[in-house]
Amino acid sequence: MSARSTMTSRAVLQRDYAGVDPYGHKSPAIWRTIYSNLPCRVWESSDRKIYGTLIIEAGSPMMIVPKSTDVTIDDRFETVMDRVGTELYKNLYIESVVNRKDHKELRLKKIV
Repeated sequence: MSARSTMTSRAVLQRDYAGVDPYGHKSPAIWRTIYSNLPCRVWESSDRKIYGTLIIEAGSPMMIVPKSTDVTIDDRFETVMDRVGTELYKNLYIESVVNRKDHKELRLKKIV
């Protein structure tokens, strides 16, 4: 089974087109949509940390997108929807992009 066949969700990917002022400070974000119906598969990873007798469970969203997708860690996902259009996530920022054989794998972080 190819990775592409598992991409049943859809996402809106945005890029920040803000520049810098004459002093080198970044201007406020100007987000523009670069993909409005991007095929993807999204899931929550589960990380477990053990500190003595304390167990902390923390997860982060993960996503795969087609290999040809132009995506960087400076982009964000405005929304991610399942196959029937129900919103699963909103405002996900990208922590890492890993190129795999037939897809790109993204580790994401939620901003509320």
